[in-house]
Amino acid sequence: MRHRAWIGGVVLALALSALVGTGRAQTAGRHEFVVAGFASASAVNPADEPSSFGATFNPIFLWRIDERLFFESEVEFELEADATEVGLEYAQIWYTAADWLSLGAGRLLNPNNVFMERLHPSWINRLPDMPMGLTGHAAVALIASTQVGVQARGAFDVGSAQVTWSAFVANGPSIHIDEGDSTAVVPDRFARDALGGPARTASAEEGHHGAGATGTLSWGGAEDNNGDKAVGGRLAVLPVAGLELGYGVETAKVGSGDLADLREVTQSVDLALSRDVRPLGGHLDVRGQWVWLSIDAADVPPLDYANDSNGGYVQLAYRPTHAPSQALRNLEIVGRYDRIDLPDSAEVNEDQWRVTGGLDYWLSSSTVLKAAFERQTTRHADGDEVSENRWLAQFAMGF
Repeated sequence: MRHRAWIGGVVLALALSALVGTGRAQTAGRHEFVVAGFASASAVNPADEPSSFGATFNPIFLWRIDERLFFESEVEFELEADATEVGLEYAQIWYTAADWLSLGAGRLLNPNNVFMERLHPSWINRLPDMPMGLTGHAAVALIASTQVGVQARGAFDVGSAQVTWSAFVANGPSIHIDEGDSTAVVPDRFARDALGGPARTASAEEGHHGAGATGTLSWGGAEDNNGDKAVGGRLAVLPVAGLELGYGVETAKVGSGDLADLREVTQSVDLALSRDVRPLGGHLDVRGQWVWLSIDAADVPPLDYANDSNGGYVQLAYRPTHAPSQALRNLEIVGRYDRIDLPDSAEVNEDQWRVTGGLDYWLSSSTVLKAAFERQTTRHADGDEVSENRWLAQFAMGF
């Protein structure tokens, strides 16, 4: 049934292209339909485990009816075990109400999750895998990748600085309560996030994979588990060209029945700095986001503990764009630190952190070869720390 639902989304997106021709005779205005997207082929080689290849294909459908009405959707095809998973990543209808106000509805990329909204396409993401905590592809997701609901967003100037804002109302996350679930654990080995998704995760996100462990949240569902809705937004300041500082917040009730009053509060801060630095002879790109998730403790087990988590990443990339050689100008050096800290008393309570170094070679402005080495450390509940290494590679293209 899940596959049929996702395939229905693909059929709907493809049907829009057929409607463009017939719509011209029925509706005044300009009709423009474009198929864009991205694709990748990946490889991962963990220490003491079999190496694997993988592939994904993400077509993006863009349809503009006129200057005010616009539709966009991304569909993901990815290899998962012995099958091909198909998912509706987002599908948004936009209406431009004014120069300073746009209104959107549907399955929305979460404006609080800057990585997923702006950086998740494989040809934009500088490394072959994604940071922990920000997606449903590895470990526990601390923030929604997508929301199903409505949003408003815009921008205005304050002196020489620009301020952007967004606000949304959406289906809220739901908390997992499943005593004795022995399958919902953070894997001791690396999740297969470099190949598009893990075999098992501690937190499931609608449209992704994995069973949910008690105390974790399921984000971005097509249905809500109570009458409350998630309400939140993001405010960002661009004080100078190339620099953006943002803060996001969301709150929602996550329980049902006797636990209907349990509430979560998600807060995040993000940083983006991208500029040409002539003394360094090239372009510097600094990105980062950190998320704090707090869920109310219940009066009864198994949720009678302080359910507070945090996680995020910091990433630095440098490209010698002023080098005399074209081959050197095509290179980019990338380093990233990401981490996730989970509650000590939770069913899933293993803290994890990674250090990743990578080298990218740009064949064109939207085609890149990536190679990276990653070292992950896991601190178990008994305090023991285990470190593991793996090599990653990816060939990614945007079109």
